[in-house]
Amino acid sequence: MHNKYVEHLDFNKDAIFGVFDLDLKLIGMAHLAYLPEHKGQPRAAEFGVSVLPEGRSQGLGTALLQRSAVHSRNTRIETLYVHCLANNKAMMHLAQKAGMTVEYAYGDADACLKLPPASPATIVEEAANEQWADMDYALKKNLKQSNQAWWWFLGRPGLVR
Repeated sequence: MHNKYVEHLDFNKDAIFGVFDLDLKLIGMAHLAYLPEHKGQPRAAEFGVSVLPEGRSQGLGTALLQRSAVHSRNTRIETLYVHCLANNKAMMHLAQKAGMTVEYAYGDADACLKLPPASPATIVEEAANEQWADMDYALKKNLKQSNQAWWWFLGRPGLVR
């Protein structure tokens, strides 16, 4: 993830979702930035995503977008935006796959997705997402600790001669 970008994240206002690998290394992250409200305008948020090379082509970007869209609906966001360079093929593919309307201008691309209001199903889906994320992280943490304990006890492969 880019350090300058990370420095400007507002953890108090925005929503951040992450994907961790088995070593608990952050390999994918979505940022949902709530845009300032304007009277008479629909509430909106901007979606950004970054997946490290080792996590690409596994559906992580799609999963993070779906997670962000459900959270957006449940927080009364009506429009989800994506802004990126027009040559960002991965983001354009993700936006089009999600059904976003894409407009190109001056080398930039803006994508927009109108979201329906929250429903009992989206409330339950988000609660399930939270539970699954907590369980997934706990399982990976326990697996990592177990592996470390075994390597301490048995010695790492390649260290024994």
